[in-house]
Parts: sequence; structure tokens; C-alpha cells
Amino acid sequence: MKKALIILSIALIAGYVVFAVIKFSDKPEEELCKGMNVQVTDSASIQFIKTKDVELFLKKNRLIPVGKRIKDINTEDIECKLKTIPIIETAECYRSPDGIVHIRVTQRNPIMRIMSNSDDYYIDENSRIIPVSSNFIVFLPVATGNIDSVYAKTTLRDFAVFLKKSDFWTAQIEQIDVMPNKDVVLIPRVGDHQILLGSLDRFEDKLNRLMVFYQKGLSETGWNKYDKIDLKFGDQIICTKK
Repeated sequence: MKKALIILSIALIAGYVVFAVIKFSDKPEEELCKGMNVQVTDSASIQFIKTKDVELFLKKNRLIPVGKRIKDINTEDIECKLKTIPIIETAECYRSPDGIVHIRVTQRNPIMRIMSNSDDYYIDENSRIIPVSSNFIVFLPVATGNIDSVYAKTTLRDFAVFLKKSDFWTAQIEQIDVMPNKDVVLIPRVGDHQILLGSLDRFEDKLNRLMVFYQKGLSETGWNKYDKIDLKFGDQIICTKK
């Protein structure tokens, strides 16, 4: 008799466990999404897209999960749609047990805008082309003139990476104008002069010389004394007065 009661108790416990697993595992799928947590994880170092931009995109595309049943939320679809935004590098979407949908995105890192003939696009640090969008405005040095995609992705990309690493040159160089022979003229933000760089061979040495000239020369004579500063010839700096 005692043995039978033990067996019956074990059977009842086992049955309850099976019932509970089935009952409570289905329940979260029927619950409504209680909230949405959007993070731009690299926003401290790159600030081209903000959390509110992601939320607005989701709203326009009717992808806001709040209020929907958990089982009706397609996280893969949300990820794929977010990746169609040119400035977004990666997108991750997942559901947590508390009914919150979490969305995390990282950004591409544009370093230069190319405006040549009918072309208008950004180049990122990995030489990838990013289409220009009116929804996302990025203030970067602009390269104009005779530029094909190969030159943009190689020579200009290397030059842009160098500028990006320097707070001074990032702030100072506004435009890079490429001549038919691939000589480059730089237009600075400060100072009413042109910088004749020549080809982009040894551009680091040339800009280092220009930096010394800025510090020791223009600091005394003034930033608007010269019309052109020529760095093309060896270790010389040739200045043309206005």
C-alpha cells in the first residue's frame, strides 16, 4: 500500500511538472511587449545616428514592437530592416523574459565625402561606399575634382584616415580638390589661402612641414598674408603673397 502511494505521488509530481512546463512556456509568447530599449553602442566615439533616429525609422516602417504579442514580433525582420540604413554597420534585436525588446546597433565610420561629376557619396574607414542620405547629415572633408572610385577607395581613403587621426587637420581641412594630373589643392577653414600639396605621395611629411610653418611663420605674419602655400618641391615651402 505504501509503495503504491509513493508511485502515485511520483506520477502526480511528474504530471504537474509536465503541465507547468507546457503552461508557462507558452505564456510569454502570448504576452504583450511591454517596452523597447534602443542602444547605439558606439555613440560615444561616432555620432552620426542617434537613438531617436532609430526609433523614428522603426515607427515609419511600422516595426515598433511595443503592444504586440511577443510571438508576433519578428526580431530577424527588424534586424534586416535596420541594416538597410546606410550608416548602420550591425543590428541586433532580441527579446528578454521581462517582455522588453532590445535593439542594439553600431555605426559605420564615414571619413570623407566624395563629390565628383555626378557622384556624391561617403567613404568609410574600410573603403566602403555609403550613399548620401538627407536623413543623416555628416560634416566631413569634401573631396572634389577628378576622382574615380578606385582613387577614392585607396589614395584618398589613406589621406582621409590621416586627417581623421588629427584633431587639428580634421578641423582645418575643409576641401580636397583633385586636379586631372592628380595634384591636390587643399582649402583650409582658417586662413584665406590655398595649399598646393602636389600628389599625395609623402603627404604626411608635407603636412608636418606645413604644421611647423603654421606655428612659426603664420603665427607671426598672420593667416591671411599669403594667397598660396606650395609644398610640392622637396623640403621647400613656397609662399605667394596676395
